[in-house]
Amino acid sequence: MKIKRKLSFFLAIIMVLITFSTFTVSAAKSGDKLGNVLYSDITAYINGNAIPTSVIQGKTLVVVEDLANYGFTVNWNGNERTLKVEYNPNKAIKPLSVEKNTRPSGTYKCDYFYTDIKTYLSGKLVESFAIQGVTLIDFELLESYGKLIWNGQTRELKLQLSGSSNSSDLLDTSKYVFALTDDEIKQAIKEGEKGFKNYINNIEPKYIVKPNKATIMSKYNIIKIFTPYFYIAASAALASEKYNIYSFSEAKKHYNSQEQPEVISISIILYELNYKSTSNYVIGVFQDDKKIDASIKGLTGYPDDSDYYPYDPAYKRFGNISIFQSDIDINKPITVKIKFASEETVYEIYLKNYK
Repeated sequence: MKIKRKLSFFLAIIMVLITFSTFTVSAAKSGDKLGNVLYSDITAYINGNAIPTSVIQGKTLVVVEDLANYGFTVNWNGNERTLKVEYNPNKAIKPLSVEKNTRPSGTYKCDYFYTDIKTYLSGKLVESFAIQGVTLIDFELLESYGKLIWNGQTRELKLQLSGSSNSSDLLDTSKYVFALTDDEIKQAIKEGEKGFKNYINNIEPKYIVKPNKATIMSKYNIIKIFTPYFYIAASAALASEKYNIYSFSEAKKHYNSQEQPEVISISIILYELNYKSTSNYVIGVFQDDKKIDASIKGLTGYPDDSDYYPYDPAYKRFGNISIFQSDIDINKPITVKIKFASEETVYEIYLKNYK
């Protein structure tokens, strides 16, 4: 037994020494080439202003020093070899000129290298790379400062910074069908404060879409338009039920932080009864018989438990369809088709009919 323990001990030491020696030999040094930077057809924006990007390992990267032109403070310490980035909502914006990429996406642009420079976002160390004398980080790391929105149709990655005082914010409220003014936000709060019963009877039914033709399946499935106005009214109603107040500042903060009104959100509730799986469903969004590039997420199951809304043991799945307004004509109806086996239910939605 003692011999076995000694052997195990010596083997463990040998493994540690081998690992350490391998690490020492293979450890990258500053300036070592790590791979290729590629051209991309993706355009990135910060508060509506385009920023130059590069692509490494499938990630969209930005130059850390460039962030100083987009509302960030970037401090370089030559002794420590660190770049420290902080968001400053009051800093003047001086966006850089971004040339449109004319090269095929995925083709070679230049090399990138290992760097010993440490980059920190508000004190958090993040991975960085070096190309042509500058330091790059993954653009998506900046999501900690706001809301990141990806549009696969237009190939755009947009960051809306929280608390920005700049007039060039991503959400231009004049553009979107579900955009709200401050007065409309206050109106939604006031309507919700009438109570949860009023919400159930008078607010929620306005956002539930009825099918064009009643089918067996349509009796058990619901789709609902989820607008910022509806969310604020519902939040105020829930708060009043608990004798709380949903303040204007809370509503405004939520309104400014979400994808809407640029993204149109449609909720789906599936009452599956004895259906075995939502994988049997086919869901599509169309306009003028053309399929829309919609993101369909969720449709995960909830337990058959009375703790879950809407207190029905048949309630199985909840999901969400997201559509970018730029992908559709808001003056025309969109069609949602839900197909199960040989049965199809069609919902026609006129977005302008909803607040």
